[in-house]
Amino acid sequence: MFSEVALRSWGSPFFDDKAETARLSRLQLLVIAGIYIGVLLASSGDTLVVAVYNSIGSDFHDLSKGAWLLVSYSLGSCISSPTFGTFDELYGKKTTLLWTYFLFAAGNIFCGASTSMPQLVAARVLVGLTSAGIICSSSSTVTGLIPSDKATWLRSYADVANTIGRSLGAAVGFLFTKTIGWRWCFYSNVPLILLCAFIVVYQIPPDSPKSSQRMDKSLLSGVQNIDWAGIFSLAVTLVQLILFIQTLQPGQIQQARMLYITGAGSIFSISIFVWIETSWASHPILPLGSMKKAFGGYCLSQFLILSGRTGLLTSVVPYFTRANIGGDITTLLAGGMLLVGLPVGGILANHLVRQTRRYKRLELIAIVLLVLTYLVVFLRWREGIQIWEILFLFPSGLAAGMFLTTQFIGMTTELTENNLMQCTGTYYLFQQLGRILGPAIGFALIQGNFQARLNWKLRGRPNTSELVRDILNDDKFARTLPVPMQGVVRECYLYGFQFAALFSIFSTIAALPIVVLVREAHLD
Repeated sequence: MFSEVALRSWGSPFFDDKAETARLSRLQLLVIAGIYIGVLLASSGDTLVVAVYNSIGSDFHDLSKGAWLLVSYSLGSCISSPTFGTFDELYGKKTTLLWTYFLFAAGNIFCGASTSMPQLVAARVLVGLTSAGIICSSSSTVTGLIPSDKATWLRSYADVANTIGRSLGAAVGFLFTKTIGWRWCFYSNVPLILLCAFIVVYQIPPDSPKSSQRMDKSLLSGVQNIDWAGIFSLAVTLVQLILFIQTLQPGQIQQARMLYITGAGSIFSISIFVWIETSWASHPILPLGSMKKAFGGYCLSQFLILSGRTGLLTSVVPYFTRANIGGDITTLLAGGMLLVGLPVGGILANHLVRQTRRYKRLELIAIVLLVLTYLVVFLRWREGIQIWEILFLFPSGLAAGMFLTTQFIGMTTELTENNLMQCTGTYYLFQQLGRILGPAIGFALIQGNFQARLNWKLRGRPNTSELVRDILNDDKFARTLPVPMQGVVRECYLYGFQFAALFSIFSTIAALPIVVLVREAHLD
């Protein structure tokens, strides 16, 4: 009965009772909120391991593969993002959303049950594959349930939900790890995502039925329209780039053969991907016509800003652990300062843009604030800090939230109903590219310079290579060393950390001219 009322509220134009309409409007908001909980869970998975990957890697005695754990979720998301628009059209929004919920639950169960780092990385890829579907299908589902005049603002709140999820992920992961164990970071997602599936099953109207003949034709046509070659070449390109970045670490660069192989492989795979997208694919992943306009500037600036942000973000919790600054509460506060500002900035920017109908000035203010905070981190944190200095992280999150929200509003304003789905997927794809390459570069810069510094400081000692390897693969191992040697390890890590902060500064500055050149669109 309850689901029938909901169905009538979505689809029937003949409901005239004002009290009933008001009640149904509240029901619609409740259902939309339930769908956005799924978005929050999917997006929180991106940052869930940011605060605990060093603990997980140490448990497996395989911390050197930490970069793969950091980027595996985003890698899966990048691979699947271009396909869900087609799946929505083929199978319907409701069916697609339910399948992504169930596979997301399965991926989290596999993560919690993993017995090695490679197993966990593979399970995280599965979670990333499905999370992209949850975010994309949720947005299209909600858009189909609301009046068009409210679509722009509710889509921006969907991005706020996405931002809040990413903000909560690291804190939730840290709390679970320090209390009942990191495996429950993943298990706890299962009942919540099944609750979202329950809401969708009983409160979202069924997809439009199709005849079997029409379904067969649309299935064949839809599958053929997916740019499988582009998706595969993109996945290979990303893996090659991560391998190349790891080979460029100062501690690894002597392996000239691997450097040449991964470098040549990266150039070759990038060339193949570009050729497929520009000359071969009939329905390329990238909307080439839109990429030549302002939309391309939005995508590129998202990539640069998020590369710089995540390159530093994923290093904050290990910084406090390696530098032995404060305890668990201090580490949690540090991660919180960096992330809590994100939804605050997003909500603030959304409010200001609605009031002023202008967004570009906020974008520029956000970039300047980001550069200043990264500069403070570079200058102050390379020698160790006082606990109160974690307050410097809050403006970084605030500015990032402002930038992401204003860019999303500007980007959607440039689009039409015809290209909204593909361009939104491409926009998120560039965000995920930044979240893949940023942590990989930040991790490589820190670990590589950390290792090189350790080799130099500990030269002449017996079994230096084994000692350095144990320090790199297990952050708990350093605490078992004599106090003077712990000081050496701390100094070497701080030396490596400053390069991640430098990378964030330069990546953010590179986005500034792009934002300046993209014209501000008029908001209705």
